[in-house]
Amino acid sequence: AKYYFFDSSILAQAIAESQYVSPVALEAISFIHDGYVDMLIAENTSTPQYILEELVSGDSMYSVKQNLAKNPHTPVSALEKLFTYANSVFIERKTNSSIQFGASVDTAREILRNLMKNPSTPKAILDQIKHSYELYFLK
Repeated sequence: AKYYFFDSSILAQAIAESQYVSPVALEAISFIHDGYVDMLIAENTSTPQYILEELVSGDSMYSVKQNLAKNPHTPVSALEKLFTYANSVFIERKTNSSIQFGASVDTAREILRNLMKNPSTPKAILDQIKHSYELYFLK
């Protein structure tokens, strides 16, 4: 008998990339905890909201946070957490200019841009972004 082995993360990636995948399938692969798979799950509009909430609450990669910010099905509570995260990066940078932030500032900027484009982002957050960051990067 021949045995074939495959990398489960490759199969999970293919599942997560599909726009026709069921929420149940996305739930099943969410336990893999592969960074690239998490990024695709965060982007997929069929992902159950509780999983999107878990992804924002965890120590997720920058690309996961960026995709959560642009997914119109991300719960408002998760969008609020993303705004708080991005805002804290800019506040920390402003108060401690000696720290090199690099990717985290770029990520925060991209999260804010994605929140601006997301139709589910509450008006209060949109107003805060416009008021606080318009001159910095939104032109």
